[in-house]
Amino acid sequence: MGYVTNDDDGNNDQNRVWMNYDIQSSYSLEEVEKTVAKMEKYLYANQEKFYIKQVYSYYTAGFAVSGITLIDDLPVKQSEVKKLISDSMPKFARARPSFQWEQGNGGGIQLTLLGDSSEALSQMAKQIVPVIANIEGLSDVKTNNEGQKEELQIIVDRQKAFRFGLNSNDIATVVATALRGNNLRTFRNGDSGEVAIRVMFDETLQGSIDALKNLTIKRDAAQNVTLDMVATLTIKPRLAQIQRSYRQTSLTIGANLNDDITIEQAKKSISAVMDYIQLPSGYAWTFDGSITRQNLNEDAMQTNMLLAVCMIYIVMAALFESLLLPTAVITSLLFSMTGVFWALFFAGMPMSIMSMIGMLILMGIVVNNGIVLVDRINQLVNLGYAVQQAIIEACLTRVRPILMTVATTVLGLVPLAMGTTRIGGDGPPYSPMAISIIGGLIFSTLTSLVLVPLAYLLLLKLRYKTRQMIQNSKQLVSRLVKI
Repeated sequence: MGYVTNDDDGNNDQNRVWMNYDIQSSYSLEEVEKTVAKMEKYLYANQEKFYIKQVYSYYTAGFAVSGITLIDDLPVKQSEVKKLISDSMPKFARARPSFQWEQGNGGGIQLTLLGDSSEALSQMAKQIVPVIANIEGLSDVKTNNEGQKEELQIIVDRQKAFRFGLNSNDIATVVATALRGNNLRTFRNGDSGEVAIRVMFDETLQGSIDALKNLTIKRDAAQNVTLDMVATLTIKPRLAQIQRSYRQTSLTIGANLNDDITIEQAKKSISAVMDYIQLPSGYAWTFDGSITRQNLNEDAMQTNMLLAVCMIYIVMAALFESLLLPTAVITSLLFSMTGVFWALFFAGMPMSIMSMIGMLILMGIVVNNGIVLVDRINQLVNLGYAVQQAIIEACLTRVRPILMTVATTVLGLVPLAMGTTRIGGDGPPYSPMAISIIGGLIFSTLTSLVLVPLAYLLLLKLRYKTRQMIQNSKQLVSRLVKI
C-alpha cells in the first residue's frame, strides 16, 4: 500500500500534485510556453526518480499550471517527491514555480489577514510568512500575491509644471500619446477602402525608461521641457487584484501540509504562533479555505445525522407503538459513535467527510440489531413472559442471528477498508468510511447485547413509576375534593 497525504477536506490523494508557475509579468503565450516546455523537459528527464506517470500543463498568456500525476503505488511520501523536484529544479527568469496550496489536492491550509490597506497587509505578511514557515510540517508557505506585477508610476511635480505653463492633464495627454498612440480619422483611398491613421512617437519610448524621461512635453523658442523636468518616474510593485473577504480588504497566506501533520495539528501550531503576533488596530486574522470548508462540511453532516436520528425514531415509534421504547434502541447509536472514534484512532486516520458518511450509514445498520432484540422482547411479553425472563430469552435466541449479520457485514467491508479504492479513480478513498462502519458496528454489537436490554428494562420501570405517580396524584386529588 502506498503513502497517502491529507487534503483540506480530510480526503487523501496520493496520485497528483499541482505546480503553479507564478509568472512574474504579463508575458506572451509563446514566452509562457517556453517556460512550461523547460519544466516538462526537466520532469520527464527525471521521470523515474520522481515517480512520475505523466504531466499535464495548462497555460495562457501570463499564467501556467502543471498537474503532475504520480505512480499508483508510491513507495515514498508525497512530501519527499515534492522535495526531490524542488531541490534540483532549474531556474526560470519568467516564473517562480512552487507547489500549489490553493488546490485541495495539495493538502493546504490558509490564513486570511483582514484590514483596510493592501500595503499594510503586505507588510504584515512579510513578517508573518517567515515565522509560519518555521513550523514543522508546513511547506510552500507564501501569500496569494506572489505573482504581483510591477508598474511605472509617473508623479507630476505640480509646482515645476506650473513654472513651465503646464498642468497634469497636458502631461498625461502627451505621455498617453507616446505610449499607446492616438487614433485619427480614417483615410479613404479610392477603391482600396479606408486606411486607419494613428499618430505615434518613436517606438523606443515604449521599451526604454531613459527614452521616456527625455520625452518632450513642451518646446518653444526659449527651452525644451522634457518629462523628467516636471515628473519623477519610479517602478513599484502592484497587486494584480485587490482581494476582499468578510467585507474587508484581505490577503491570504497558505501552506502545504506534509504527511506527518494533520489539519488540526497545523491549526493549533499556527494559532499558537499568531497569538504572539500583535497586529495593528483595525486588523485581524482568521482561518480560511480548508478550515472553513471543513467546518461547513461538519455542520452539514451533523444536521444530516440529527435528521437521520429523527427519522429512525419516527419509524421505530410506529413499529413499537410507543414513544418511550425506541429510546432503548437509540442508545445503541451512542455506543456505535464511540466505536467509530476508537477505530479511527487505532487506524491513525483523522476524522474526515468520508468518515462522517460512514457514521451516517452506520446509524441505519446499527439500529437493526436493536430493533430485532426489542421486537423479540415485546413478542415474548405479549405471550405472557415476565419482563426479565423475556429479556433473557430474547438475548439468548437473537444473539446468534445478530452476530452472524454483523460478521458478514464486517467481513464484506474488510477489503474496502484495507484497499485503496477511490471515488472516480482519483477522488477521496473509501477506506475511512469502511473503517468507521466496522469499528462502530463491532463496538455497538458488543455493548448493545447488554446495554439495550438494560435500557429497555429501565425505561419500563420508569414508565411504571410514572404511571404510579400519576395514579397516586389522581387519588390524592379525588380525596381532597371529597373533603
